Amino acid sequence: MVSRYKCPCCDYYTYPVPTKEAVGFICPVCFWENEPSDCNHGLTILEGRSNYKKYEIWCL
Repeated sequence: MVSRYKCPCCDYYTYPVPTKEAVGFICPVCFWENEPSDCNHGLTILEGRSNYKKYEIWCL
């Protein structure tokens, strides 16, 4: 059984390792790139979550 960890943006279990270890990992569901600062290409994690809920993708 493969363990999966929750994406900090979309909450789907897509991360192969814990979030703190997955620096640079891009979620295949919402395309959030895991960054230590939680600021991704100019978006905060809160903006990414809001965009994902509204559009089902963070990068709009």
